[in-house]
Amino acid sequence: MTLISLRKILFATIVLVTSFSLAKGGGGNHSVGGALIFASPSQDDFDTLIGTANTAAGGISTKPMGQGYELVLQYMYKFSGSMFALLFRPSMFTQSSKGSAASGAKYNYELSGWTLFPMFRMTPLENSFMKFYMQVGVGYGRLTGKIRENVSTIEFSGGNFGGITGLGAEFCFFDDHCFNLEGNFRYLPFERNKATSVSSAGGWSSTITGPSESGEEVEMNNRDLGTTLSGILATLGYTYYF
Repeated sequence: MTLISLRKILFATIVLVTSFSLAKGGGGNHSVGGALIFASPSQDDFDTLIGTANTAAGGISTKPMGQGYELVLQYMYKFSGSMFALLFRPSMFTQSSKGSAASGAKYNYELSGWTLFPMFRMTPLENSFMKFYMQVGVGYGRLTGKIRENVSTIEFSGGNFGGITGLGAEFCFFDDHCFNLEGNFRYLPFERNKATSVSSAGGWSSTITGPSESGEEVEMNNRDLGTTLSGILATLGYTYYF
């Protein structure tokens, strides 16, 4: 997924939200908002690559993959007179770990991607200040990776469908402006990734064993290299109702 394509998706999302805003009616509650997600998906295969490269090359400062970050846009329609609502959430994700050897050689491991998740929300408890809700959804995500070990680099991507569920609370300090706290669990693994660019003339310090050209599946220790967006999502958000 290129940056241009991602921009097209975000532009289409903004157009969709605007269209809903202009066409609002039917006695429901519309809202738009955004959120910052702190995610820590366990990139076990990346951590294995980092560990073996550090040991093989020696003196490399690359740390295991740590905190990931995700930016979310949201449109929600709550059905009038009920506790049910429908949400549409696109997001952008990033996670990385970068290091270098004493010689100055770079050892970088990067992931970036996007998700699209329609969701169903139920709000069993609410008053003018606080809302407590539960939500569930299914959607699609795509993750792009880039690995650089000295002069060798490989870029790859993978996509998959997954699910999400969680709980949240919304606090409205003003009539139309609210803040959200959420805890969600998302299941979205990418068990296979295909290379989009390969340059391995310098060889690999880690256990990457293929491919030698783009279009083939990326492998480590002669098995598929996997990535994931699965895990706990701690979310801080803002919502504007209209």
